[in-house]
Order: sequence, then C-alpha cells, then structure tokens
Amino acid sequence: MMASKNALHRIATCKFLKPPRRRQNRRISASPLSSPSDHAELVSILSKLFGPSDSHPAIPLSFAFGYGSGVFSQRSGTAPKPDGPPPMVDLIIGVDDPTAFHASVLHRHPSHYRGALASAGPAAVTRVGRAGGGVWFNPFVRVGDRAVKYGVSAAVDVVRDLTEWDRLYVAGRMQKPTVEICCGDDAGGALREARTANLRAALAAGLLLLPPGGGVDAPLPAAELHASVASLSYAGDVRLLFGAECPEKIRNLVSADGAPERWEAMYRPHLEDLQGKGLLALSEDGSVKADLCRTSVRLELAKYLPPSFRSSEGNRDRLKADLAAVVRQSSALQSAKGVLTAGLWGGIRYAKEKFAKGWRRKKKK
Repeated sequence: MMASKNALHRIATCKFLKPPRRRQNRRISASPLSSPSDHAELVSILSKLFGPSDSHPAIPLSFAFGYGSGVFSQRSGTAPKPDGPPPMVDLIIGVDDPTAFHASVLHRHPSHYRGALASAGPAAVTRVGRAGGGVWFNPFVRVGDRAVKYGVSAAVDVVRDLTEWDRLYVAGRMQKPTVEICCGDDAGGALREARTANLRAALAAGLLLLPPGGGVDAPLPAAELHASVASLSYAGDVRLLFGAECPEKIRNLVSADGAPERWEAMYRPHLEDLQGKGLLALSEDGSVKADLCRTSVRLELAKYLPPSFRSSEGNRDRLKADLAAVVRQSSALQSAKGVLTAGLWGGIRYAKEKFAKGWRRKKKK
C-alpha cells in the first residue's frame, strides 16, 4: 500500500522544498521532466524509494537534489527518441550516516546493489563509496516507468567538498543548476553556507580562467562566463579524455532552452556582490566588464577561492592546473568504482550508453 499523502512529503528529517514558481524548463514526464508537476514527481520518486510504507519505516536523508539531462532539457542528443525510453533521472542524496543508510536500503531494496561488493555489507559499501568523488551510485533503479540513478554521499563529505574543493565532484555538480528536492533542519544551515561559498568560489574561478583580455574592452557575454564556470569540474575529467562524456557538454549546459535563466538566477546575486566591491560592472543583460588584467583585481578574486587554491594568486595557468589535478584524481577513482557499484554488466551497460552518447554527438558535429 502507498504511504499516506502527508507521509510522501516527509522522509525523517528531510523536509521537501516547495517547487519554484517558474517552471525553468524542468522535465520529468514521458520525456525528461517538463511540466508544473515535475517537482512533485521528483518528490514521489524519492518517497517511493525511501519514504515510509506499511512494512518499512522512512530511511533518513539529510538532503537530496536532481540534476542532469533527465531533469533539465539539454540540446540534441540528450532527449529521448519519440519511441524510446525517457532519460534516466539523476539524484544525489546526502545522509548523516552512510553505513546505516546502506544497511536500510540493502534490507529494503537489495536489488539496487548489483556489485559483488554489496555482499560484503554496508560498512564495505560505505568505505568504497567515500573514495574518489565520495559518492556511491546505484544506477538503473526502476521507479514505475522511470529509470533512476541515485548517488549517496556522506553529508559531511559534501560540505567539505563545497568549501574546500578537495574532490570537486558533488561541488562541481552543485556549481551548475540543480533541482533541490529536500533538506533537513540539521543539514540546512551548514549546507546553505557551504553552497553559497561554493558558488562564490566558482564565479571567481570562472572569471580568473577567462582568456586574457576578456571583459576589458567589451562586455563579456553571460554565456561565456557561465561556460567558464561550467568547465571547472571538467578540467582533467578522465571521462572526457576517453570519450565517455559528451564533448559538447559545457555548451549544452549553458545554452539549452531555459539554461541561461537558470544560470543567471544562480550567479547574479554573487555578480552584484562583486560589482558592489568594485571588481566588475554588471549589465542588465548579464554581460560583465572587468579589468582582469589588473593584478589587484585578480588577487581580490582569488580570495574567494578555497584556501588550497589561493596559492595560485589568481594566475590563470596555475589555477587551471590545480583544478585539473583534483578533478583528474577524483574522476579517475570514481570511474574505476563503477564496476564495484554497478556490477560488471551494469558497469558495462552504463559505460556503453555514455560512450554511445558521446559518439552520436561527434557524428553530428
């Protein structure tokens, strides 16, 4: 029996957030998520997976958000064929106690764990999950007619990644538009502060990585700045090196229908803050003028970076190398974990789909 209507809006301490008033081109229907009920469908998916039922209590969550082409419309190649299945819905879930979470899900949904490691128990799953990017993924989970891939991360690891960029994995995803589904009281304050720090740092890094002279003589288009920010967590990503990620990924993220508005909503408050400090001039259309050739401006922007990246002192090449080093290590380990988390055949299936997506986009170029 399905849980009560009130129960569907509550999973332990994780309170579901109200959907935004604007649709912002969300998609979760027969194609991706694209109607005013999209947020409600994400809530329903999460509730069916982890909410209370007649035979199981709710599994506590700290926060959850949706992302990717199954949640936001992107350019050609990500939308499903008219007669094909809808794209997979990607979720990231933060939990206070990963071992307890995995123990509960192994009991309630044992089929979610396909890798041989699952038989080693929740403690082993947690240890592997916290390696690399710090996320354990369960892909190809069926919720009704929808395929879902959810990643589980320790909330404390997410907050550290947001503030220190020690992995730039979940932090990288949260530098791009996401759909917040729920956030617990305990996690809310710390997560909001960490997320704000992450966005400020991402904006500063995006400005510092712009080509020399950008934004000095003529306003820098908002799309170019957004693309610079979107590229942060892809610098050094092994999936791009081996063709397992779309080569047009960054362009798709910032230029798809509805994307410019989502990016502006995320970063305009922080741009206005930098404008108030005299570091740039912001136009109504979102374009930016900044004298990024001035050492004083670059040094001020570098102060917004996580401490371990401030040693670059705003130097473009050094910052780029520092970012690539972190992303290369976390993405390589996270990719290697795929066979352990998805199982041999699940890992092969997932890799096949990723390579096929990248290959289709190359053929269209």
